[in-house]
Amino acid sequence: LRLGLQGEVATGLHLGLAYQSKIWMTKFDDYKGLFADQGSFDIPSTLSLGLAWDVDESKTLFFDWQRIWYSDEDAIHNKLNSSSLLQGAMTGDKNLLLGGNNGPGFGWQDIDVYKLGFQWQSSPKWTWRAGYSYNDQPIPKSQVLFNILAPGVVKQQVTFGFTRALSDDSGIDFS
Repeated sequence: LRLGLQGEVATGLHLGLAYQSKIWMTKFDDYKGLFADQGSFDIPSTLSLGLAWDVDESKTLFFDWQRIWYSDEDAIHNKLNSSSLLQGAMTGDKNLLLGGNNGPGFGWQDIDVYKLGFQWQSSPKWTWRAGYSYNDQPIPKSQVLFNILAPGVVKQQVTFGFTRALSDDSGIDFS
């Protein structure tokens, strides 16, 4: 489910709100011995709030805040605990082992993401964009070892892009 609202709340000031529920995916059969709940790996829910301010006719500033609930998904959120793994191996309790029901995951915490952006339309044919994003660290220090498998965490990023209009209904975008 995705819901969103957007509107101009004052002259040149736009507010947006969006929510995406958890997205249930089919299980990864090849990873049923690794991901919690026999290969389950769903997409967590998010909530976003954004502001856009038209500085003038050619320039707009943007600010977005987003909350990502990694706690929605066991394979992402459940902590890996070596003593539980050892107990599971010694007792044969498969739920304590990788891939088990409510088993260990990557140990990620819910995070907040903050984004700043700027857009400048320098001419009818050229629009330039730049942005910066910062988010909390989702991985606690106690969960670093298992996260070597998932090296995709970026806390800060800078983006740049442009649009070159070719006609009224076509253009080239780059980012």
